[in-house]
Order: sequence, then structure tokens, then C-alpha cells
Amino acid sequence: MSLELSFIIPAYNCEETLHRCVASIESDVQKSNAACEVLIIENGSTDETWNVAETLGEKYKNVVFLKSDKGVSKARNKGIKQAKGKWVVFVDADDEWIHGSIAKILEHVEKGCIDLLMCSYYKGDKRIVHDYKTMNEAFFDSLDDFKAWLLVRPTVRMQVWAKVFKKSIIEQYELRFNEGLSFSEDSEFLLRFVQHCDSMLVSDSPIYRYSSSGV
Repeated sequence: MSLELSFIIPAYNCEETLHRCVASIESDVQKSNAACEVLIIENGSTDETWNVAETLGEKYKNVVFLKSDKGVSKARNKGIKQAKGKWVVFVDADDEWIHGSIAKILEHVEKGCIDLLMCSYYKGDKRIVHDYKTMNEAFFDSLDDFKAWLLVRPTVRMQVWAKVFKKSIIEQYELRFNEGLSFSEDSEFLLRFVQHCDSMLVSDSPIYRYSSSGV
């Protein structure tokens, strides 16, 4: 069975949240019976993150734990290089996955030929629903219009989590996070990815719980 989803989790000083994050994904993997892998990339932690990752690797057979140099972009790039799934999903180690989301994702991507799935999410207990003019169906709209819509509210729309990226596009165009950026690396990667998309889908289904402050 070919892998459907590769979850990429940069892990830096997250000993207190990593287990919860991975457990939320694994609970959904078991429910969906989808073939998924979870890539944990520890990058320079000074706490017990690596030991937590090893424990998770022993508990879940689809968990792979790797090391990279310090930096979220370096960790994500290491994950991209190792990922074997048809689709790539980025998850931050202090956030959680919403139960039932894998089935929704596969339903969306199997409906038609889409390159990017952008989903709603929770910030704490508040549901953040996107308001693009075309919802829940693939659209072949102007890339410039879509990018302009993203840029209107970048902190709400331009993170890479709560999105599903087609791996073949990442590979074809050798897309990687810019390791020289200290901020806005999500936005910069997303804009370059969208530039190569033929179709996108914006869904009102929440798949992710953002637990940190800052949106």
C-alpha cells in the first residue's frame, strides 16, 4: 500500500507537548486505516525532546525520528527530503490534530485533481473558517487573485499548517523552505508553492488545533 500522507513535525524543546501532538495524529490514523507516516525532526533541543521522540518511535511503527541542524526550516526541509507520502502535512509540535480529519482530507483530494488543500482550524476553542469565494470544491482561479486573498490576512491564512501539499509538486520544482529567513518562512514557501498549482480547494472543515499564541 502506497503512503497517502506524510506528517512532518519539527521538534525543538517540545518535551511537554510532542507526545500529545503525535498521539492526536495517531488516533486519527488508526481510525482512518490510511497509510501514513509521521516524521519527527529534532533540531537542536536542549531538553528531553529526543528521548520523547524515541519513545514515540517505539510505540508507533509509522513514526520516524530524525535529526537536523537547529532551525524550523532546516527541520522541515529534512522532513520533505525523507517524506514518501503523496501528500505532505506540516504540524507544529505544540499543536494538535483534529480527530476525523484524515478521512475528510482523503475525501477532498480523491474528488478531483487538486494541488493544494487549505482547511479551516481552531485557535484554542475558536473556529477559524476561511471565507474564499469558492468553498469546498476545486477551483481553477487566477493565481494572482488567490495570492492577493492570502496576503490580505497573512497571519490567518499563510501558515503552512492546516494545509495539505501535493508532494509531486514539491519534488518537481525542488521547493524547500528558505533557511536564511528568520521569520515569514511559511508565507514565502506557500507563495512559491501556489505559483506552481493548477487547482486549489479551500475547505471549511477544521483539521487542526493551533495551541500557541500569536495569530
